[in-house]
Amino acid sequence: MKIESRLTEWMDLKELSIYKLSKRSKLSKETISRARDNRIESCTLKSLGKIAKSLGLKISDLYSEKD
Repeated sequence: MKIESRLTEWMDLKELSIYKLSKRSKLSKETISRARDNRIESCTLKSLGKIAKSLGLKISDLYSEKD
């Protein structure tokens, strides 16, 4: 199973830049960038949890499953 990031959609909806989300989540801009594209699979659950919490979401809101 592959997963597809939905983080860019959420960031656009909440009008957050990579820089702002990085500050809010206390994660590096590189980690945020990885979570925004097909490298999301390389992110740890801990990092995704911090991102989700910073956005007021559940981890499962950050991605969708692809066949």
